[in-house]
Amino acid sequence: MFLILFSFDWKAVAYTNTLSYATTTSPITNKIKLEKAEVPASLQEIPWNKLVNLTDEKSKLSLKPQDYDLIVVDFWASWCMPCLQSLPYYESLITKSKKKIKLIAISIDSTEKMALSFKSKLKDFKTELYWDKDKVLKPYFSVEVLPYMFIYDKQLNYSNSQRGFDLEKKQKVYEGIFL
Repeated sequence: MFLILFSFDWKAVAYTNTLSYATTTSPITNKIKLEKAEVPASLQEIPWNKLVNLTDEKSKLSLKPQDYDLIVVDFWASWCMPCLQSLPYYESLITKSKKKIKLIAISIDSTEKMALSFKSKLKDFKTELYWDKDKVLKPYFSVEVLPYMFIYDKQLNYSNSQRGFDLEKKQKVYEGIFL
């Protein structure tokens, strides 16, 4: 994997030329094409229970949409510095929010050790982190930039997305999503 990290005044966006999660084949036909990504129009067919829970390996992700106003699917990797900034910020907004929000933070790292190294850098982070060990989500989500956040409504339908993380430029956008 080739990594190029652009940094401008301490703001960074991670790009790769062959990100392991980029794909062109998909078992679903109803996908939405975005800049640097393709996503399912609905989350109903996603095999969430196949993800490894980095917080509690015995616990499987069970998505009950009726329990949430928004479901946020965020892809990250251990080498992605903006990801290290974005996840705690999203968690802080969720804590302040009146909405019931489920954050599904998914590592696309190639090894569990890499994903766990990222987890150890997050101080006081309470949201469960997941690792897609067997790349079961790869056919559903084609992601070429990290972090990449996808927002779905309580009916599990695609609503919005945010590519990269730049708090200075997009703070109002993030607050509009979460608050």
